[in-house]
Amino acid sequence: MVEYEREPSMHDPQAALAPAAPLERERVRRSVFRAAFLAPLLLFALLPMGLVHLVLTRSPVASHRYLIPRWWYRFALRVVGMRVIREGRLTKDRPLLTLSNHVSWTDILVLGAHVPGCFVAKADMADWPGVGFLTRFTRSIFVKRDDRRNVGEQAREIGDRLRHGEPVILFPEGTTAAGTSLKPFKSSLLGAVRLARPAEDGAMTIQPVALAYVRRGGKPMDERERRDYAAWIDDEEFAPHLTSVLFGKPLTVRLIFGEPFDVGPDADRKRLTRTAEETIGTLLQKGLAEG
Repeated sequence: MVEYEREPSMHDPQAALAPAAPLERERVRRSVFRAAFLAPLLLFALLPMGLVHLVLTRSPVASHRYLIPRWWYRFALRVVGMRVIREGRLTKDRPLLTLSNHVSWTDILVLGAHVPGCFVAKADMADWPGVGFLTRFTRSIFVKRDDRRNVGEQAREIGDRLRHGEPVILFPEGTTAAGTSLKPFKSSLLGAVRLARPAEDGAMTIQPVALAYVRRGGKPMDERERRDYAAWIDDEEFAPHLTSVLFGKPLTVRLIFGEPFDVGPDADRKRLTRTAEETIGTLLQKGLAEG
């Protein structure tokens, strides 16, 4: 339940501030509880979950392979205090490539909790302390986008996941943005996915998704607040942003599933990239407008 502070009175400013103080103390108390109790519990739970996860990854049912990671992502959303408003649903069509805009590391929690699939991640993430273990635990595919020697191997791994019925989640911007507009989509990323699928595999389904960070503490964010509190740009330090999310006012994000569409093996990657960019841009602006 979202709590709102009362508007200050012009006649008695000191009295008007009184109701806000207990609400702020309660918010901080909840944040400290999440950080002090739930966060360690989330980490310690990785060991028993990992053992079950090893068994489930061998399941012939694709959705079973991501059952434990999805549970972990949903718990993580509680730890950071994020609220997700979902619009639409993930298609049941397979093979499936899910394309989304990219605002912050929290995108991974939101999408991972609702899409039983794997992320395509930058190779250097595998070496990040803590994060590298988590990305491997959640079966991410690591790619070196500037290493052409490994393009074939990386593409084959993507193709294997798609052929085995696992949705693949890709951020076509290739990096994070401020959350109010999109950076140009990279057609090379979609080209790698096309390379992963031989012509005899037939059509593939693409579903565009938009993540719109709309509120902080239950109140609408403007463009500056969205950049300062929701977005995490690549060259920023991780720890300060993590602290801001944990102890700051809770964020609300709209997760908007667009209409899926099929593409054949001969689809033009540049035209496909433009279509995806326009579709996700429209969904993003719709989500921001609805607040």
